[in-house]
Amino acid sequence: MDFCWHYTQPFWPLLLGATLLSASIASFEVFLFAFLGDLVDLLAEADRANFWQSHGDRLLWMAALALLGLPLLNFVSEAVVHQGLRGNFPMRIRWMAHRYVLRQSVDFFASDFAGRVATKVMQTALGVRDAVMRLTEVLVYAIIYFLGALLLVASADRWLIAPLLLWLVGYIAAGWYFIPKIGKLSEAQADMRSLVTGRVVDSYTNIPTVKLFAHADREDTYAKEGMEWMPSAVYRSMRMATLLTATLQALSGILIFGMDATAVWLWHRGSLSTGAIAFAVGLTLRMQGMSQWIIWEIATLFEDVGVVQDGIETIARERAINDATSATPLTVSAEAIRFDAVSFNYGKPVLVGQRPVLDQLSLEIASGEKVGLVGRSGAGKSTLTNLLLRFYDIEHGRILIDGRDIATVTQDSLRAAIGLVTQDSSLLHRSVLENIRYGKP
Repeated sequence: MDFCWHYTQPFWPLLLGATLLSASIASFEVFLFAFLGDLVDLLAEADRANFWQSHGDRLLWMAALALLGLPLLNFVSEAVVHQGLRGNFPMRIRWMAHRYVLRQSVDFFASDFAGRVATKVMQTALGVRDAVMRLTEVLVYAIIYFLGALLLVASADRWLIAPLLLWLVGYIAAGWYFIPKIGKLSEAQADMRSLVTGRVVDSYTNIPTVKLFAHADREDTYAKEGMEWMPSAVYRSMRMATLLTATLQALSGILIFGMDATAVWLWHRGSLSTGAIAFAVGLTLRMQGMSQWIIWEIATLFEDVGVVQDGIETIARERAINDATSATPLTVSAEAIRFDAVSFNYGKPVLVGQRPVLDQLSLEIASGEKVGLVGRSGAGKSTLTNLLLRFYDIEHGRILIDGRDIATVTQDSLRAAIGLVTQDSSLLHRSVLENIRYGKP
């Protein structure tokens, strides 16, 4: 909830407006059904000779409301939802999530597929938007619609409430049983989807290596293995969806039969007018059509929640490396570097008989001095550079530049002061000019 609220705050005025409009439209539609019942009774009892003189004004008002009022409300509602929320909401979430994830540690990205992380950012944004909008718009519409229908049906005859209440109990029971299961299956699907995307993107990202070793077939198998895990989750979800649909169809049949039978019984007793029957039956058919839409919206809401929960594990993960609260930019003058009793083992425990990658290493490099580090693969040469750049935090000791501990300076200023030529060339998918001046725009 806190995760969704964090991203929702800038949009709450639009969400509130959409909610109020949705509630107004629901109330209006129920009122139109009630007017339909009144109109049937009116036509049955009115004198045709002076019908327009007696009831013309009321009919014109209803015509204006139906032809102008309801379409205008729907237009404003759609404008708020589509122009204000549907596009802007997820894009802002993606922007905010991307800014946070981009500042994660190097180890964060080294431990996961880049494609999987990107997929989490993209699909979680949609999950947050859809979950929030379904809660504030669709569910409010459904609740207002049902309560309005219940009150108007009760005003005709309280016995008409019985079929509605019976249907509602079954409807809630079906939702209570099926929806959480669909939500869990959706969460599993979202994770599988991200995994498959990660495997495919990993092959594309490293395509020179794949081509160099002629391992296209091996990469096919690697991607196919991930894709074969997904259908089992999809099939379980589809089976659950089939059972839910069948249950809703049975409940709809019970509702229609129960309402029609009760209305005819009350009419036979003389306690219900023909117009009330038309209103009750018409509203029942409308609710029967809405019921599947509503429960699928709720089911989709749980799917959205599953997607969001799956994304939280990646997007909202605590950053491993943060600037100190009192961190200030680094100013380099003498350009002297000192490693002071530095120990580091990538956060792993040191087993008996082994030594950490760096063990109490002390090293001083004076200004203008050129130093070469020579050693076997895995001896810690690259690690030393990564620690100087603060891609990782050391476990013991200090690293100082001009006598200042790099843990007390901002990461951006530290890395901006260090020039690095890596073994592997790396180009961004942008113009040559942008790549050339990337170091100093």
